[in-house]
Amino acid sequence: MKLISSHYKLQRAAAHLAAPIMRITGFRFSKASRDNRILNAVICRVSANLLAEGIKPDRLKF
Repeated sequence: MKLISSHYKLQRAAAHLAAPIMRITGFRFSKASRDNRILNAVICRVSANLLAEGIKPDRLKF
């Protein structure tokens, strides 16, 4: 369970890094990006989209 929690934290950190760039460029992850395994492993797409819109997502509890 510790490994899952730490991986999720890294994905959220990547989302926080990507959100300002996404906000400036207007880019958002689409539903079609769900099929990309590499992207899913690196970033939490939902959190990145919410942060780019200015919404702070709630934390997931394990």
